[in-house]
Amino acid sequence: MPLFFGSNSSYLRNNSLKYFAFAVVLPVVFLGAIYGIVKIFTGTQSVLYTMGILLVLVAVIKPLTDFFNKKSGQFGKGRSGENSVRKVLEELPGSYSVFQGVVLDKHWGDIDFVIVGPTGIFTIEVKSHGGVIGFNGQELTVNTKQFSKNFLRQANGEAGALKRYFQKHLGLTMYIHSAIVFSHTFASVEIGSKMIERVYITEKNFLPSLLYSLPTFEYPLPREKIEELLKKTV
Repeated sequence: MPLFFGSNSSYLRNNSLKYFAFAVVLPVVFLGAIYGIVKIFTGTQSVLYTMGILLVLVAVIKPLTDFFNKKSGQFGKGRSGENSVRKVLEELPGSYSVFQGVVLDKHWGDIDFVIVGPTGIFTIEVKSHGGVIGFNGQELTVNTKQFSKNFLRQANGEAGALKRYFQKHLGLTMYIHSAIVFSHTFASVEIGSKMIERVYITEKNFLPSLLYSLPTFEYPLPREKIEELLKKTV
């Protein structure tokens, strides 16, 4: 089993909790308003104001609450996807080290996983979408529809950021492998575990075989120095 450092993405965790809190607080605020009106007004006035607020609750608050619940669920799904990939990575031998939730700059998001092993250094971006994953010649698609975000650009950006990080702190230029891993049980990567625009695209269960398939990497300095530096980012 490899050495693990770090934990779930704080970005996913914090946003899941934030949107869940929004979904809970909004109805409470409006119920509190209704209670206040009932206490202040009496008779017909109270009934009319209460009915008016209930209409607002249905027309405005419910859609907002549904939106916040959906957003919370999406971030929660991302966390679940990361956990499922972590379980797959636990099958790697002890010659690998895995860093989860790597933050290179507090002003930017984190990298889901950085793997250091015999075949080199990898940045792993986890996506929890289900469906048939393809490529239309420009961007990745799910069930032939283009994703709303350019995942290839995101993955290349993470690999580039880690490369610059090593240049800054170690004074070395090292090649960084980049991969997008689809974690959903019903995700099918029809293009196979191949490289597209310098990014490997694969399903979670094929990730270990992808790591093993590459040639042995000759590190320009002891691996321990790279790993000690990465420990500071999780």
